[in-house]
Amino acid sequence: LDDRAVRPGELAFDKDDDECLDFVTAASNLRSAIFNIPLQSRFKVKEIAGNIIPAIATTNAIIAGYIAIEALKVLKNGGS
Repeated sequence: LDDRAVRPGELAFDKDDDECLDFVTAASNLRSAIFNIPLQSRFKVKEIAGNIIPAIATTNAIIAGYIAIEALKVLKNGGS
């Protein structure tokens, strides 16, 4: 695990690293079992993990657009 450390106390996750993927699959399936959610295969977990970063980037872009629209409304109304 030491070679995975980005900074002390932190670990980097790589969906292509088998050990990382095994850990995330096991942890997510344990949590799924607790809440009666269907368990997922390693392949499905890898697919989901691969979609997280694009989803975050898309969400950030949408929110930034809404903030810009609201800022334009405030400027148009003279700040009131």
